[in-house]
Amino acid sequence: MNDTIINASLSAEEVELLESLNENPKLLEAIRKVMLIGIQSNGVAKAGIAYNPMYNWAIQIATHKDATNEKIGEITRAVSEGINSLQLGFNELLHFKRVEKRPKKENPAS
Repeated sequence: MNDTIINASLSAEEVELLESLNENPKLLEAIRKVMLIGIQSNGVAKAGIAYNPMYNWAIQIATHKDATNEKIGEITRAVSEGINSLQLGFNELLHFKRVEKRPKKENPAS
């Protein structure tokens, strides 16, 4: 993504909040999981939970009575693009890091 566009879209307060978010990687990961859980966890086997292969967005699309191969392909491509866009956005969040400002030391020789 273009940093100029992103920075022009954010206020100083928003940039500061994003910098704070990056100081807490567990929170950032929790947010990423919540945003992607509906796509990434569907149809995934997990210990202690009964497996239901029909709990999957792709299976639901493929078994819809009006689904054509073309329509299934269109939706699958759109979902893939959505996942990629979300991941690109999360990657951009990682660029917001607080920069420590060091006080200028006076030169005793001057």
